[in-house]
Amino acid sequence: MTSPTKSAAKSGARSPAEPEASADAPPAAQDAEIERVIGLVQTQQETIDYLVQYIERVEAQLNDRIDTVESAPSAAAAPTDAGAPAQPAAGPDPIDWASISGPARIKAWNDLSRFTEGLVFRYSLQLEILPCWWMHGEAVEELTSLWQARQVAYAPGSDASMASWWQDLLERSRMRMREIFGSCRDGHIDSSGQRWMTDENRSALARAIQEESQQFG
Repeated sequence: MTSPTKSAAKSGARSPAEPEASADAPPAAQDAEIERVIGLVQTQQETIDYLVQYIERVEAQLNDRIDTVESAPSAAAAPTDAGAPAQPAAGPDPIDWASISGPARIKAWNDLSRFTEGLVFRYSLQLEILPCWWMHGEAVEELTSLWQARQVAYAPGSDASMASWWQDLLERSRMRMREIFGSCRDGHIDSSGQRWMTDENRSALARAIQEESQQFG
């Protein structure tokens, strides 16, 4: 009797136990596989090139923004050839409470009062900036700095990143004002946001502005 293996050898058929040789693959199929791999590598390389270019653009934008923010508080130009002092960036005239007087002082107080009340309600700061803020010299100076910095940040023609710069200033200022008002908790402050300065507070502030304007001439 002839064995199945010998029969298969005589007929030229491959035994089920014998693996198919990879060398038997048609040349056309091998070429197609190579082309597919090459195309995949090219696609990945294009993706990598795009990501590298994108990262470079983002990095350049971040560097420009950092330069703008760092130069925002003091945007003085380089000295001229004649050695003249640099011209400061355009903005509101700084308010120095130690020297301002007369109608200008009254206007500054009223403008600061409006800014402060708007700030309190915009950012829900009723428990951080108390209605007696105007009785605290430190708070007045802090709020004045915030007010004038905001005028610079939101002035027409300012870079859009200046708004972010001002938000950072506000966050640092809030931490300082928590310390300023930490020991001033005599009255109840409505945290619902419906009331902040009472009529009595407003009247006292108005009287203080008038009295101070007379004192400073």
